Amino acid sequence: MKKEINYSKHLFLIITLIMVVSVNAQDEPQYTQYVNNTMTYNPAYISTQEDITFTALGRSQWSGVQGAPKTLTFSALFPSGYRGIGSGINVIHDEIGPTSQTFLTANFSYELKLSPKVFTSFGLSGGGSLLNINFDEGTAVDNNDPLLDNKKNEFDPVLGVGIMTYADKWYVGLSVPNLLKTSYYSVNGGGIVDENLQFLLMGGYVFDITQYLKFKPAVLTRFSNKSPLVVDYSANFLINDIVRLGLSYRSTEIVSLLAGLQLSRSFYIGYSYDYTLSELSTSDDGSHEIMLRFTIPSKLKTIQSPRFY
Repeated sequence: MKKEINYSKHLFLIITLIMVVSVNAQDEPQYTQYVNNTMTYNPAYISTQEDITFTALGRSQWSGVQGAPKTLTFSALFPSGYRGIGSGINVIHDEIGPTSQTFLTANFSYELKLSPKVFTSFGLSGGGSLLNINFDEGTAVDNNDPLLDNKKNEFDPVLGVGIMTYADKWYVGLSVPNLLKTSYYSVNGGGIVDENLQFLLMGGYVFDITQYLKFKPAVLTRFSNKSPLVVDYSANFLINDIVRLGLSYRSTEIVSLLAGLQLSRSFYIGYSYDYTLSELSTSDDGSHEIMLRFTIPSKLKTIQSPRFY
């Protein structure tokens, strides 16, 4: 059954595309549990891990709002092995209203050993995204408007880079998810909405409070020349290497609760709930995110303490 959406000429198109850019931000989807799926943001992250890892994540944003964003992701991470070269893949599918966007990227990393316990990794990601807009899901004021075709499909290439320096208890990284400029809904070689070049700066440190309790503060900063600065602050606890609990605050007035359980050496399940402090909270029921992760443990361990990032 089609949803009824009333909009003036071109207004629906412009609003939809702006939302796609601002919410999905091309190869920089917004996750609360990014600390457990960091390869999406920075391909250099591959080298910080020692286990082959498969991750699936589902996110329902602004529950209760019709046409609100929904995201499904799958990633496979194959850490640095021969000559320090690691690889991975990301598949991301976003939906918002009558639009959907699917990303597929291959990721590579190369690791350098700076000292016995400190490493630097360089990452590269490449692939593409397919944006689909189905105008047939709305009711236009002018059905003869040539810009409002029933469907619109656009493919755009993606090329990202990243660098990360890390040890067993800390990390800091910088990445650009997409170096290529993209114009959404191109018209005669131009575009209505242009994507900004975005930078992601992240870091974290793991404190051993006791033998059974670890504490990790972390920060993720998104910035570009045209968009407002967005900062995620998080505080995470690891209890007995099994239970994970955390809180985070995003500068866009969002607070989040995070929880996770290491069911076995290979299986992990995580959940997060976001609550909006702004006026939007009166019209939505928050955002929910669930993650499943499966790892194949490595037989060779260079760092003995468990990874908490």
